[in-house]
Amino acid sequence: SQGGDASRHQAGLQASSGLLSPSRSLSCRSPRARLPASLGATPSCARLRAGGRASMPLDAARVQRELRDISKDAASGVTVQHRGESLAHMRGEIKGPVGTPYEGGLFAVDIHLNDSYPFEPPKMVFLTKVWHPNVSSQNGAICLDILKDNWSPALTISKVLLSVCSLLTDCNPHDPLVGSIAQQYLEDREAHDKMAAEWNKRYAQ
Repeated sequence: SQGGDASRHQAGLQASSGLLSPSRSLSCRSPRARLPASLGATPSCARLRAGGRASMPLDAARVQRELRDISKDAASGVTVQHRGESLAHMRGEIKGPVGTPYEGGLFAVDIHLNDSYPFEPPKMVFLTKVWHPNVSSQNGAICLDILKDNWSPALTISKVLLSVCSLLTDCNPHDPLVGSIAQQYLEDREAHDKMAAEWNKRYAQ
């Protein structure tokens, strides 16, 4: 029933209040933009895998509402447009955080929604090549816990993209997706940042 759906929706919003509240909004334009620890990039990248829940119809009304909200929030530095007529395939863009090797770059992210969204996380990969311990330099895969085990239906496409932006500010080299880049980050941070800046200039600007 509509009443029951509204109650469940309200309960979900209340449950999410401890995750990311309006008073703690994030922006890709801020070098200090980061998620609470509960939403950060935590182990394990080694368990990067597909989910296995039962399929449900895509909540088109929610997706359209999310797109409207994103279009109204220009200050976040996040943009999203659906590709073609399907709401299940989108292209997002985030701006490289200020004060990082990614500053000045515009990074495209391919977004696919499962039919069961928002009960399963979106699938996101970078279309823009990124030199980063938690991003595959081959296929753009992103190691971020809320895209897997720590997903919650209370999260949104915008919040996930902001989380990805925060990952550019604060990587997790101790649980890497690309071991060689993580080793470089830990052993020679200057060389890592130089390479990240070179890739940013070459692929994101």
